[in-house]
Amino acid sequence: MKKVIIALFAMAIIAVPFAALAGAEDKDISEELNLSTRQIEQIRQQDREQTRIEERLQSQIRLKEEALKKELAKEEEPNKEKVRAMVREVNRLRSQLFEERIQGIMDTRKVLSREQVRQWTKLQLMEGAGAGSQYQHQTQKGPSSGRGTGSSGSGGSDGGGSRGK
Repeated sequence: MKKVIIALFAMAIIAVPFAALAGAEDKDISEELNLSTRQIEQIRQQDREQTRIEERLQSQIRLKEEALKKELAKEEEPNKEKVRAMVREVNRLRSQLFEERIQGIMDTRKVLSREQVRQWTKLQLMEGAGAGSQYQHQTQKGPSSGRGTGSSGSGGSDGGGSRGK
């Protein structure tokens, strides 16, 4: 359980900020990073795809969690093996969601130059982009599409980031 909480916290810290790049109302970030029209459109396209994938996974997670709750709410003793299998399935889906968010981060980095990634990181630190501000961003816009910085990519705006899924 501790690992799941840590993973979810890590997702919140990593994933939310780059979603702002895809939003039209977040022109300050786009301007601060000097994003080209092409970069903005690429990020928006990636964001739409990322959102579609995440919504599908989140829906599956909700359904599995509801089934688990029903199993645990039964009057007779719940089947321990069935419950364990259901928990494993929920965790598998959560892990897949996390992996998709990380992939989205890496895809977005491919659209940015190294300098843009450095500048974004600096802006994030200056704004104190800890869990609190990201939670606030998430509640204002709904669930994040999972954009953020990753650990690879030389930058550029060659249109990279296609996931082929």
